[in-house]
Parts: sequence; structure tokens; C-alpha cells
Amino acid sequence: MKIVKKFILLLPVLFLFTVSGYALSVINGKWNHIGGDVTLFQVENGVLKEVATSILTSEREFSFALNHTRSGFYVIGITPNGATNNHVFYLKPDDNLNVNIGKGTYELFGNNTPENKEIQRWHELVQPLEFKSIYFMDAQSTYVDFFPLFEEKLKQIETYQSNVADPIFDKAFDAYRQFNLLHIALCFLQTPRTKHPEVKDYPDYYRKINPAQLTTTSVILDYPYGITLLRMLSMQITLQNAASLTEEERKEYLDPYRTLDRYLLSLKDEKVRGEVVLLQAGSIRSYEKLTDYQEKYGKYFVTESQKERFNALLIDRVSQAGGVAFDFKFKDVYAKEVALSDFKGKVVYVDVWATWCGPCKKEIPNMKELEEKYTGKDVVFLGVSIDDPKDYDKWKVFLVEEQLSGIQIFAGADRVNITKPYKINAIPRFMLFGKDGKIISTDAPRPGTAEIRDLIDDALKK
Repeated sequence: MKIVKKFILLLPVLFLFTVSGYALSVINGKWNHIGGDVTLFQVENGVLKEVATSILTSEREFSFALNHTRSGFYVIGITPNGATNNHVFYLKPDDNLNVNIGKGTYELFGNNTPENKEIQRWHELVQPLEFKSIYFMDAQSTYVDFFPLFEEKLKQIETYQSNVADPIFDKAFDAYRQFNLLHIALCFLQTPRTKHPEVKDYPDYYRKINPAQLTTTSVILDYPYGITLLRMLSMQITLQNAASLTEEERKEYLDPYRTLDRYLLSLKDEKVRGEVVLLQAGSIRSYEKLTDYQEKYGKYFVTESQKERFNALLIDRVSQAGGVAFDFKFKDVYAKEVALSDFKGKVVYVDVWATWCGPCKKEIPNMKELEEKYTGKDVVFLGVSIDDPKDYDKWKVFLVEEQLSGIQIFAGADRVNITKPYKINAIPRFMLFGKDGKIISTDAPRPGTAEIRDLIDDALKK
């Protein structure tokens, strides 16, 4: 009764979206398990991204109302980091979903779409396998009982036919079933067990796993745990092939970068290859090593999203003193691009400023005096304006009026490329970089202090 009342409360919203021309999807349910709230996730590039979170009522009910629903698989659960206690559904614009969720399973009630009834039918078929694999802490299963059940279920799975007469869904669901079964199969082998099989004990299913066939398109990235599946797939293929090698051969074979190179050769879709390269990049903690990695594998990033996410990793790895500087590049008054890395071999003192900044202007006399002191030395004074793009002409006039020397460049709309990696939230900000291109300080002393002279003198000696 409570669920009905909650739905009635949503009717004014539903009417508003209907008369406005929007298709609204409403999800109602009950969460009969741990946790105080429930999250709805959508799939982006093989991982789960939060759409909305619903706080459970006193009777553990939840609701979601979505407009502009994108057709595809959605997950209701509590975490994006694993499949345990998460459940997959399919939504189209104007679809509704009514579901009661318990530990490891769920039941549809009331009105539901043919697509979600079909997904429930599939889930009921594989749930015994899923329980032993995904819910391994509860099941306490080993290959002794799992493999026979797996082979028994395979016979039913091979003849499984969808009852939904929708070619778009059927195509997506065919792929989903293939990846879901593989996910269950691999998760079983790669989670803690009291007894583990040798390769010779595997059902033939494992020996027939073919990364090339699985990645003829990028559809694996539409699977809710696509990135996890790609990682598990690489591990499984590698371990299976290494089983017959000698200890010395195995050591060489299991080298992470050799493993990555082999795996990339086996993957057919270029977007999938880019995601795998990005996945490996996430394990690299050093900015310097990450830039080396980019030099070799950056060519695999084929989408803007992949390039942006890798750049975010670079920004995250920028360290303090002793780390390699995060490079930036902006144009000077002659529209020539000037990069920090252009001055490797010299000490670089950077002044991040703007024409509207009073404290920045007060440092100009001190900066001129400092520049004069190091005339003829291997020191570059680099001014970076973070003025708004509309103030570009004002900046050019300011340079002339104030007779600013050194090298002056304009970040404008791209200022985030220096403010974000160096965490600049106030100006002026001064930074000092050594001849080797490494950071001396990203919050260096101001130009009028004795401390900056000492730092520059020490840097020139190295």
C-alpha cells in the first residue's frame, strides 16, 4: 500500500513531464537487505556511474523518477565497485520498473516491461552459479561442486532463446548473456577458495575463451562490469598460458608490460584497446613513469573521453619537490605556443597572475629587480596570465604599459591546464623548476624575498 501511495505522489511530476513532451521512467521497489539507501547506476565505458540515490523509507521502500532515459542496462544496488548485491535491468524512455530486492536475488511485481521479465528469467537460470561465484563469502563453494553445475547449466544456456520481439534489445541481451556468463565463470576462479583447480580440471568452456571474438566491437563496454571483465580476462588467459612454463619462463612471461602488449594484440576493437591501456595506467603511481607510459601507449587513446581521463590521471600524479613538472603550453603575444618544457636545461621561475589582481601588480617591481639580478644566467622568468579570454587585448596593453620583460604567455580559457594540476586557487602564485625539468617548489617564495634568491642560486649549481 505504501508503494502505491508513493507512486501517487509522483503523479504530478509524471503529468508535468508528460505535458512537457518528456518521457518519464519511474522505478518503485523495496530493498530487503543491508544499507540505508539504494543507488541507480548507468553504464559508461564499462563501469557504473551513479544516476541517483534514494534514501530508504522506514519500510525500506525506494523510488526513482528519470526523464530522458537512455536505452540500455541499468543497475540498482549499493556500490559501483562490484556485482555483489547489485541487480541489472533494462530501461527505455517511458519504461517503468517495479521490483522487490533481497540478498542475491529479486522479484518483479505489478506492471513491468517484457525486457525486464526476460532479464529476470535469465537471472533465475544463472543465479545458482552467480551465488557460488559472486557471493563466494556466503557460498563457500569450490570447483568440485561448481564445475559440474556450470556444465549442467551450459546445456540449458546453449538453447536459451529470448521471448522479446525487439531486435534492439535482443542484440544487446545476446551480448549481455555472453558477458554475464563469462563474468560468473572468471569471478569463480579469481576469488578466494579453500581448494583451487589446475588448468587440466577446467571445463572446455574456459579453454575456448577468445578475446578476439569477444572484442570484434566495443559492446563489452555496454556490460555493467565490462572493465572488470577485461581485467579478469587478461589475467585468466595469462595464467592459463603460463601454467605450462618453467619458473624462469614464467617470470619473463608475466612481466606486466609484456602481458599488456600480448593482450592488446589479441583485442580487435580500438576503443576497447584504449580502455585496457587506461586501466593499466591507473596502477602507475609516479607522474614520471606515467609520462613514459604515455609515450609508448598514448597512441591507443582514440576517444576524447579516453584522452581526458588519462590527462586527469596525469594531473592527479603531479607531485611536489623532486617530481617531474606537469607540462603546460600557452600562446605569447605573437600567437606562438610556448611550453614549460621548452626551457629544459634552464631554471624556470613562473609567475601566475592576472591584470585584475592587485597583489600581483605589487610584485612587478620586485620581479623586475630579480630578473635584472640574473641577467645572462640560465634562468627563465615566465609569466602566465589567467585573465579571461575577453581581456586578451587588455593583457597585451598591460604588458606594454608596465614594460614587463621575461616571457609572457596567456592561458585564458585553458587556464585549467595550469591551475588544476598545480592546485592554484589564489594568485599571485610563484613556482620554481630545475634544469632537469623537475619541481623545486609549486608554491615558491615571492620575488622580493631572500629565500627565492637562495633557491635559484642553489638550482643554478645543479
